[in-house]
Amino acid sequence: MTDLSEFVKLYESGMRDVHIAAQLGVSRATVHRRLKAHYGEARSRGSAPRQIKGAYLDEIVKRRKEGKTWITIEAEVGFNCRAMQRAIRHFGLQEACRAKS
Repeated sequence: MTDLSEFVKLYESGMRDVHIAAQLGVSRATVHRRLKAHYGEARSRGSAPRQIKGAYLDEIVKRRKEGKTWITIEAEVGFNCRAMQRAIRHFGLQEACRAKS
C-alpha cells in the first residue's frame, strides 16, 4: 500500500487527483479517500489554485528547454497546460524555458 505522505506530497505540489492516481497506480477513489482522511472533509477546491513548485517545476522547465510542447509535457508530467504556464509566469521563469537554439 502506498504511504499517505506520497499522496499528500503530490497533491500539495499541485497535481490533480486523476494524475496522482495514474502515477501511484491506484484508483481515483483511493486518492480521494486518502486525501480526505488527511485533510478532513474540506480540501481546497478552486478558491486559490495550488501552485506547481519544487522538483515538478524544475522538470517542466527542463522539458521546455528541450523543445517539448506543453501538450507533451502535460502527458508526461501530469499537470494541466494552463497550470504549468501559470506557474512559469508566477515564478518568472519564461526566459529559463526558452528552447536551446
